[in-house]
Amino acid sequence: MQKLVLLTEEELKDAVSSSIKLALYEFEKNRKEKEPEKTYTINQVAKKLGMSFSTAKKRIEEGYIKAAKDGRIPQSSITNYLRNQ
Repeated sequence: MQKLVLLTEEELKDAVSSSIKLALYEFEKNRKEKEPEKTYTINQVAKKLGMSFSTAKKRIEEGYIKAAKDGRIPQSSITNYLRNQ
């Protein structure tokens, strides 16, 4: 047995909007999981942040910018550093 549900125009808009937002969130989450995170060298990070190589290296050594064991810096570390400035 099927039920008939009556919604106001506003309720329908909210329901569709919520469904679309959830679908986009899931799509973006799955896309990010499949793509490896972009990483940078210290020199690339220095140029990207407008600082010298030695300053970028110092920020990494001080822990302000997180680097992987291989010395490369993931995009998320740069984003976190900029958020905390």
